[in-house]
Amino acid sequence: MKRRNFISLIGAAVTAPLLPRPVFAAPLAPAVVPRAYPYGLAVFHARTKSTVTAAHLAKHVQVSPAKAEQMIARMLRENHIVAGATSGTYSAADPYRQNPAVKARARSNAQDRKVARTTANADPSMLVYLRDMANAYFAAKVPV
Repeated sequence: MKRRNFISLIGAAVTAPLLPRPVFAAPLAPAVVPRAYPYGLAVFHARTKSTVTAAHLAKHVQVSPAKAEQMIARMLRENHIVAGATSGTYSAADPYRQNPAVKARARSNAQDRKVARTTANADPSMLVYLRDMANAYFAAKVPV
């Protein structure tokens, strides 16, 4: 390294902390996050469940019980839910319904995929060999 460059680097390193720094804008105030998500989640939850209570909302939407009561009151005002048969329970005015046939078909497809996964790569002759070996092993273990 050239001596002249080295000396100028040392001088810059010494004088840099002494130079005035530019003043930037004042820090911004923290942004206010809209709290619409918990209410929307509560409406969705109320429409997918058969009944809903304030305690149920407080647990599943993770809000305080007082906030859950406010959500229930707002959902009642906006006709998302209607009062249920017992005190404190509510049901959706327009519930989401899932067709039972769709659920059964999805369950059946999942079971078919599981069976296909377990037997897809199995060699039949190897399975026969393993079955015979296991039978012989357990036959020897069983006392007569």
